[in-house]
Amino acid sequence: MFNIILKTIIIYFTIVFAMRIMGKRQIAQLQPYELVLALLIAEVTAKPMDTPGTPLSYGLVSAITLILLYFLIARISIKSEVFKKIFSSKPNILVNKGVILRKELTRLDYTLSDLIEQIRAKGYYDICDIDYAILETNGELSVFPITAKTAPTISDFNLKPAHTNLAYSIIMDGKLQNENIKMCGVTKESILNSFERVGVREISHVFYASIHDNNKIFIQQKNGTIKHSSLPKTEVKNG
Repeated sequence: MFNIILKTIIIYFTIVFAMRIMGKRQIAQLQPYELVLALLIAEVTAKPMDTPGTPLSYGLVSAITLILLYFLIARISIKSEVFKKIFSSKPNILVNKGVILRKELTRLDYTLSDLIEQIRAKGYYDICDIDYAILETNGELSVFPITAKTAPTISDFNLKPAHTNLAYSIIMDGKLQNENIKMCGVTKESILNSFERVGVREISHVFYASIHDNNKIFIQQKNGTIKHSSLPKTEVKNG
């Protein structure tokens, strides 16, 4: 019994030490090779506890080997860009100068819904307000708004804040979002008419489109072209 308790204590501190070496980061922020090493350390150090006949040295030697491997990979990654690209991911631009990069989303298996959700989580209510969005190596999305959308703020002029104009997605990857359209109180015909006024004749050619409380419509076609249209004010009925 005492032997099991001693093993558990030693293994616990070994794992804590290994995690401390990797830095104060959440699991989602680990590089792929760091996550693999963390899982392997947990696996090999658990072996002596799962199997009473397995000596403690099995887990300790394996854990120390993995820790040394971590240092080796981290050091070489600093010195070699080629090595870094192999073992670490790189930042990926998802929105470039206001244009959603459809091919990049597909390559990363990152859906348009994921992108919109992450942008909202950063405090921005519409993709058309975004100049750049970059998926960092730790999985976080960095969002850079269009400069005109950030300065000056209403607090600079001591003005009463107005209600935020929400953007409702009405087309995503060529498909109508009927629930959002119904929520806005507009019809498919009125949307098509607003598209035709700016030369967009096929919904299937639209990658993303949104409508705002102020009746403005943002359209990005699958070829990357961005257009703006609007609906008559009487047509939009939020609620």
